[in-house]
Amino acid sequence: AALTDSCDGYLARRLGAETPLGTFLDPLADKILVGGALGCLWWRGIVAGWVIMIILARDVVVTGLRTLTIRQGRLIKTTWIAKAKTVAQFVWIYAIFAWLLAETAGTGAFIGMVLWWLMTLATAGVVALTVYTGVDYVVKWMQSSWVHFFATGCGVGYTPFMPGTAASALTVIVLWFMPVLPVWLSGACLLLLTGAAVWAAGVVARQVGAPDPSIVVIDEVV
Repeated sequence: AALTDSCDGYLARRLGAETPLGTFLDPLADKILVGGALGCLWWRGIVAGWVIMIILARDVVVTGLRTLTIRQGRLIKTTWIAKAKTVAQFVWIYAIFAWLLAETAGTGAFIGMVLWWLMTLATAGVVALTVYTGVDYVVKWMQSSWVHFFATGCGVGYTPFMPGTAASALTVIVLWFMPVLPVWLSGACLLLLTGAAVWAAGVVARQVGAPDPSIVVIDEVV
């Protein structure tokens, strides 16, 4: 299944059959494939749960951001480092298989120890690559969509139910834990935030083509 992943991408490019849907579904299929295998290994008590949680959290965030960019009529393509991460995950799973086979076959203690260390190093490498590619994608998404990110209240505006109320509630929670600022500094920050909010809301409204789009919640935040 892992080998077919490279084949379908090659054929799509070679035949000129790339589509936005295919570009979105291809990495999603990788995530389902890896997640299914890791779920089975976790169920058997072979892979730690925290490792899987890091991988799944990264995949959920990235898939969500990719969905948002598609809704905005754009698409951030998968980078080579993200593809390397996927390959590393496949190799890592095969390293686990090799260790399990060695344990089952009763090979010598030295071979078992070497395979165990290889599996451990592969686990560390995969976790590092997963975190790095997740942060890299979020940064690139914010760079390409920072106005949307700001106007939607850090993405809260995409909440399906009562986005304005959700933005207001989260703002109250954040302010509750913020230190108290001098009145003059609070007023200056509020003026700057208001001006930036008016500008960003206008930009997004023009892009969306609606006078008051529901996804714009920065006014509730202010």
